[in-house]
Amino acid sequence: MSIKSVTIAGGGTLGSQIAWQTAFKGFNVTVYDAFDKGIEASKSYHKQFAELFLTTRDASQEEIDLAVNSILTAELLDKQQMSSLALSAWLDELYGFGYNWSEGQADRIMAITLEDVKKVAKKYLTAPATVTIVSSMPVDYPLEKKEKSIGKK
Repeated sequence: MSIKSVTIAGGGTLGSQIAWQTAFKGFNVTVYDAFDKGIEASKSYHKQFAELFLTTRDASQEEIDLAVNSILTAELLDKQQMSSLALSAWLDELYGFGYNWSEGQADRIMAITLEDVKKVAKKYLTAPATVTIVSSMPVDYPLEKKEKSIGKK
């Protein structure tokens, strides 16, 4: 199995760090958050990580640009063209979900419990090299603490 795309649920401190590191390593990353504030925070963190990687990790501007362009937030997904939305509605209808199935997607995602995650993880993430991270709601810390948690050289 070759993983090329990664989805991160939660754009807080931990989710943003995971998204940034994953994108920096060359994966396509999509960040979802239940709240617009979380997406905005995630974008802010990514800018901070970009600056941090330029100054402390000797990353090139090209590497930074590739990482930034590999991160797609749910906000950008909402800006799809009408043809994409029509295609999605058509596929939802074709598969028997109903044309407006995607309207309840956020509610279905928010209804996922820790037990649901554990059940799926047990079923699909059993390879010895698999790591699963489940995070609680993000806590806003002052920037100084965030930078220390990332670690400077």
